[in-house]
Order: sequence, then structure tokens, then C-alpha cells
Amino acid sequence: MKRTLAAIAALMITATGYSQGTFLFNNRDLGNGIDAKVVDPSGVGVSAGYTAQIFLVNGTSLTPLTPSTTFRTGAAAGYVNAPADPITVPGVAGGSTATLRMVAFNGTAYNGAGTTFQGKSTDFTVTLGGAGSPPSTPTPLIGLTGFAVAAVPEPTTLALGILGLGALLIRRKK
Repeated sequence: MKRTLAAIAALMITATGYSQGTFLFNNRDLGNGIDAKVVDPSGVGVSAGYTAQIFLVNGTSLTPLTPSTTFRTGAAAGYVNAPADPITVPGVAGGSTATLRMVAFNGTAYNGAGTTFQGKSTDFTVTLGGAGSPPSTPTPLIGLTGFAVAAVPEPTTLALGILGLGALLIRRKK
């Protein structure tokens, strides 16, 4: 009997040690001081057609966390449709800190073909929920700040710009 109880206790401690960290994907939570509106170049909140996603920042590598979400419309434009369930951060234990970045775009992927506007928040660090037994509540995104999306230049526009700059430099040398 003692062995069985010891095995169950060891299993519970092990399961608690491997719990994943969680957070709430919401860029407006006034109760926690979060008001991180995402706006277009004219200062209007982005809405239909835009997607938001959170990335785990680990040095120079970025890991997309799922699910992504869409933006609200009307008076709440610029704020995400918060997913019903908390977001889990794989490989990061509850109670640990994680550096995150929010991105917004109006295409199929942040750097995907057809994306004409994109933007990203500054990196911010949160202490994740999900620690302990029972797991602690998911943490809000305290530290997230608002940002603006900007037009993504077409590759041909970039090429012409570089060509023009090169021509100016050559002309200047003569």
C-alpha cells in the first residue's frame, strides 16, 4: 500500500512538473491594464480581413502559437476576438517566464504571398499561468503594447528602389 501511494505521489509531482504554461490571448483587458489596439496607417483600428497571432520568442527563433484569431469590427476594431480557451506554450512550464510577440496581417500568413499590410508588437515578457495543482489561472498579456500595421512593399518596388540608389551612388562618384 505504501508503495502504491508513493508511486501515485511521484506520478502527480511529475505531471505537475510537466504542466505547460498558458496565457489569455486578448489585447484589451482593462481590468488588468491592457489596451493594446492595432491600427492601420491612418490610425483606424484594423478589423475584417486581418489576423492576429502570438509568437514565442526564443533568441532569434520564433515559434507560432495556435490558434490565431481575427479582429473585431465596428467600435471594437483593433481588438482581437479572444479565443475561448487559453493558449498553451509548448515546452515552457507554467509559472515560468516567456517572451512573446504579437503580429497582425491581412493575408494568409505574416510573411505570405498576398499579404499587403503587416505589423508586430515589441517583444514582451509574461509569467505564464498553469503552474501548480490545480493549475493556476492563465495569465493576461500584461506588457503588450499597441502597434500599427504598415504596407508591405512589392518586391518590384524594392528592386527599383535599390537600382535607383545604386544609380545615384555611381553618378555621385563621377
